[in-house]
Amino acid sequence: MNTEKSSTLVRHRPPWEGDGATFKRDLGAFLPIDAFAVGVIDVRGPRPDELLAASGWSDEDLLRWCEREGANDPLLGEAMKYGNAVNGDNREGARSPLLGDHHGLVAMLPESLADGRWWWMALRRAGGPFDETERRRASLLLRWWQVAFNQAEEPDMGRLLIGQDDRLLLADLDTQSQALESPTMIEQMLNELKPVIEQRYPDLNDHQKRDVALSIGPVDHWIRFSRRHALANGSACHWLLEMRPLSSEDLPPVGIVEDKRIAKAIAYLHENYPSSPSLADVARYVHMSPFHFHRLFTRQAGISPKQYLQRKQLQVAKWMLRTGRTPIGDIAKATGFSSHGHFTSTFHRIVGISPSAYRDPR
Repeated sequence: MNTEKSSTLVRHRPPWEGDGATFKRDLGAFLPIDAFAVGVIDVRGPRPDELLAASGWSDEDLLRWCEREGANDPLLGEAMKYGNAVNGDNREGARSPLLGDHHGLVAMLPESLADGRWWWMALRRAGGPFDETERRRASLLLRWWQVAFNQAEEPDMGRLLIGQDDRLLLADLDTQSQALESPTMIEQMLNELKPVIEQRYPDLNDHQKRDVALSIGPVDHWIRFSRRHALANGSACHWLLEMRPLSSEDLPPVGIVEDKRIAKAIAYLHENYPSSPSLADVARYVHMSPFHFHRLFTRQAGISPKQYLQRKQLQVAKWMLRTGRTPIGDIAKATGFSSHGHFTSTFHRIVGISPSAYRDPR
């Protein structure tokens, strides 16, 4: 196996991030294909929102497979037994209705047998059948993605995929354990989160990453989210969520606010913190006078606009410090501080230690 190719693919975005066309290009350098689809499906009856990414098939073909043909696809049955199966040239001679008469490959990996959920990938091409090495590569890809999703990069971070009807499609192992202990956790989180998204981001587009700070039960969380459609169909919508606990010096949790202008201002600060907008900038954006905006924001958010912006900047800086080795001066610039010194002094005053000590605690 070409380790250079495999390691290159691992560095690309996984299928739960980015768009299908970009992922198809990256995958094609590793496995020559004309079409692909990948998801974490319920084999008892796949649904369109369980597709993580797809390209090369028509939406109609994939919808038909999910809604009518997938549950009885004979190639799925064989791939579940052996890990993968080649269309029409396999142990059972099975053909997938999705692949038809084309050269194709289906790879499968169990995620949760209790829930009937499997990692699944279908590949199609006109340039000849898939050989044994390519079959192994496909199976290895599924294993990489499963491990990458289930092992979050940071301590205490949770990652979830939520279907268009709010059912849990996939979660890392720690979050699954928490959900078993507290069956209402996911429902409670979505009941808090979705109204805030609707209020702050009414024009949200697919793949746009946004974030909020909310109280979920007894714990305050920073939640980064994006909405995704693998197909141009409402039933194919799912949400990717990343949850991290917040400390006392991080962003204060703010849910639904009384005035939509304040919600718009909070969203503006979250998107523009790198440019460190002034009070006048934000007030102008929401068509208010600085004095009236300051008073209304402070009352509804619990802290002043300047304090909120600073907490947002520091919270992102802390995330960058603990998840990489970006130079501290570059972090200061990326999070909107005027200088390395200003960042360091502000960080020490609010967090209690220097950025260097926070990154490398002894």
